[in-house]
Amino acid sequence: MRQSWRATVAGLAVGALTLTGAAAGATIGAVAAAAADDTIIDNDFESTYEPWTARGDADLALTTTEAASGSSSLAVTGRTASWQGAATDVVSTFVAGETYTLDAQVKVPAGTAATTVAATVQESRDGTDDAYTQVASVAVDADGWATLTGTYVMPDALTGAVLYLEAATTGSGDSAAEPDFLVDDLGVTGTAGGTGQTEAVLATDFEDGLGGWSARGDGVVADTTTPGHDSGTAALVTNRTEEWHGLAHDVTSLIEPGSTYQVSAWVKLGPDEDGTADIGLSVQRTAADGGDSFDNVATAAGATADDWVQITGTYQPGPFESATLYVEMPYQSADLRPIVVDDVLVTTSSAGIETDVPDLKDALDVPFGVAIDGRETTGPSSELVLKHFDQITPENDMKPEEIQPTEGTFTFDDADVLMQFAKDDGLRVYGHVLVWHSQTADWMFEDPTTGEPLTTSDEDRQLLRDRMKTHIDTFAEHFAQYGAYGEDNPIRAIDVVNEVISEGEDDGLRRSEWYRILGPEYIRLAFEYAHEAFGDGVALFINDYNTEQPAKRAAYLDLVGDLLDEGVPVDGVGHQLHVSLLQPINQIEASIEAVDALADAKGVDLVQAVTELDVAANTGGESWTSLPQERAVSQGYYYRDLFDMLRSHAQDLFSVTVWGPTDARSWRSEGFPLLFDGALQAKPAFWGSSTRRSSPCSPGPPPPRPATWPSTGTRRPTPRGTSCPTYPSARPARAGSSGGRPTTSRRSSTSRTRRPTGPPTPSTSSGGTPRSPWHGTAASRVPVRPWCRTAGAGSTSSPTSRTRAWWTARPWMPTSVSPTGPPGPRCRGTTSATARRTASASVSSP
Repeated sequence: MRQSWRATVAGLAVGALTLTGAAAGATIGAVAAAAADDTIIDNDFESTYEPWTARGDADLALTTTEAASGSSSLAVTGRTASWQGAATDVVSTFVAGETYTLDAQVKVPAGTAATTVAATVQESRDGTDDAYTQVASVAVDADGWATLTGTYVMPDALTGAVLYLEAATTGSGDSAAEPDFLVDDLGVTGTAGGTGQTEAVLATDFEDGLGGWSARGDGVVADTTTPGHDSGTAALVTNRTEEWHGLAHDVTSLIEPGSTYQVSAWVKLGPDEDGTADIGLSVQRTAADGGDSFDNVATAAGATADDWVQITGTYQPGPFESATLYVEMPYQSADLRPIVVDDVLVTTSSAGIETDVPDLKDALDVPFGVAIDGRETTGPSSELVLKHFDQITPENDMKPEEIQPTEGTFTFDDADVLMQFAKDDGLRVYGHVLVWHSQTADWMFEDPTTGEPLTTSDEDRQLLRDRMKTHIDTFAEHFAQYGAYGEDNPIRAIDVVNEVISEGEDDGLRRSEWYRILGPEYIRLAFEYAHEAFGDGVALFINDYNTEQPAKRAAYLDLVGDLLDEGVPVDGVGHQLHVSLLQPINQIEASIEAVDALADAKGVDLVQAVTELDVAANTGGESWTSLPQERAVSQGYYYRDLFDMLRSHAQDLFSVTVWGPTDARSWRSEGFPLLFDGALQAKPAFWGSSTRRSSPCSPGPPPPRPATWPSTGTRRPTPRGTSCPTYPSARPARAGSSGGRPTTSRRSSTSRTRRPTGPPTPSTSSGGTPRSPWHGTAASRVPVRPWCRTAGAGSTSSPTSRTRAWWTARPWMPTSVSPTGPPGPRCRGTTSATARRTASASVSSP
């Protein structure tokens, strides 16, 4: 039979959950009305017992001896342990966050002692031990059928989930036994909503030979002469001389980049082998240019010659020209023993993303970004990105060691995939990163002849300066192929230096290899080289983590202030915001306001960005197999309050970026920190982020959002009660320093006052094209302007009027909220009860 499921689209899986205190009575998002449940599994056991398979030593067969209805039932016999019975894989048929109801008739055969039959789900997650969640149990005997019924909520981000039926051991000591039991009229239903269909793209039981599988590696032998896991035969792989030697299947035509697959296989060691082994499933992806990538899907530990273990994992392939799925031993394990493989299954689901939820990019008054890699450029994951975000950050593909792994060898392929994706779909790119102490290849700081660390000699210092400049220049020259910077090139900003602050040091600077060799000057050099390479079309950012914490904030502000005093071309200040539910939001706001105050004091314009946002729900180091419902709701409220605060500072912000599309793709996946779960479905955090609340501090709806974002960001807000200001064509002068650096802006030799009146005056580029102030062509860019509405504006029935022709806007539509109404408004500077707790521990970026 074929299993199917339908996914619920809902604001909160638990409906109108409430919080006490300031948020009492509030709900996150609009909760859809529940529809009729769908049938997920429906077995009357008249002609087949699919999709059930034997678990452990159990045997499954249809029997006509007894039946609850019809003429036959499923007999589970031959068990040698209580956990053995009938099982089916549900990792791809159950949807994270959804509730499923199981109902079945069970009993023991005549002459069998009474026992308890239970339904349980074995839950697997990478990096943690399996968890076992009981769905239902019932006492049974031979006199009549009993009803086994219960409900189960599918956890998020599982790599494996197996629903199985088991029975308790009867007797004790020498009289202990594992009783047979019977099952009939078994059904599993789930909550209705979106649609989807599970599809097996590869299923091999090795009953009729290798079935498309072949030996991997020279001299390796594969045959089907060994007894199988369930019945029949399995594949035996011998003559292995490398860890990667094993069994392989070409899956080029079976899987698609960007789609998500559930992969499983039963494995054990070859006959008569001693000890245990770890056995894994991996995929080799080959690019069009012949380059190979090797992805481990999952590894099962503890395989022996006598006991089968199941490998289960979720896999989302990146781009490839060809792909091969294979079984192997771990790298550098030196384990070359024979492997037995059986019952390989690869499934996928056509559920896709939720299309009837709000677009997140319309819920924030600044560009909304997400960190991605090539996996998000195709399939349902790309649909998620394009629906909800208008900016991307390469998660890893622009980092120094990715771009230049060895000196003079530049590898842009992965980054080019993202750039082309952005170019084709009209997305902005926030580049990450040019200079960093981490994820920079060792050769950068080594003598090219001896391989020894560079010294602080004049010669070595100049070598490192040259290497930095070459890296930045080559980076900028390569990506210039996608258009002129500041005009049609997707790159609008870049982290020039990352994580240079160490507040415990006397000068507040991290003692990295960059610092050891060059001292503090490397920061200034990085910005100057970047400005020479990119010109005025790309906003140049400094970026760091824990900037919301007072000590780190103070050191950060000191450094930025010194750089501005020296005339260093810093355009923006980045706040990573890898936080938890314990981080007070008012401290985050304090950092934004402190940078704003610094810019005012220095007489310069600085934009800010939230660069790597995620909010961990595990505040005390908890380890869960799924996100607890109450914690998910708390996270939703935290995101709501955080985004409320960020909206109030929209004029200060270049963009807001979340560090990953889903919990399953997050570097902090154990904390379930993002807006979507591993099945691409909206979490309460999504609804919190997309819920816009009114405030007495800023009456009325937000202003229209421009159809085309400025290429480098917006400016700080006008004080309430004043008219909309305008900005001149030149940037302000930078303050001078005792070292005699110029006091005028690097963007213009003409100093100016901060906020003169009148519309911006277009300048002329070298090609004679009129340009708006440092933001691209006047015809295609919206000038840098604050959002401002006139006194008395605020009706939700019509957009705020505009008085300047250069505004290209669309009407604002309010985000729907629960029928119970939004919670009470909160002015800037106050916090929710959650936010008043103690700040979280330090968290560095990935």
